[in-house]
Amino acid sequence: MLIEGLKICTKDVLDKIQITKSIFLNPAYDLHETVENQLDFFLGAVFAQIIDSYRIFCINKKIKLTPGERSKINRILFSKSTEIKKVIKKRLEL
Repeated sequence: MLIEGLKICTKDVLDKIQITKSIFLNPAYDLHETVENQLDFFLGAVFAQIIDSYRIFCINKKIKLTPGERSKINRILFSKSTEIKKVIKKRLEL
């Protein structure tokens, strides 16, 4: 159930990547002035969203992760960084 929840949260965040783009690339925020590599910036933003979404998933399911489980989940998530980066690049045409 824990791994399936992570997959669901990852998919949900990636499905909303256009919303993230519209927020982070809004010229009113001037983030483009400080971000040198947009793809890596979005990867960090997506990771943050997935982690937050997964935290809420666990809270809603009343799951308390042990430090070992949390570490395993993080390893699984971050091991997919290349795959997630490719999805971001494709969907945002970066």
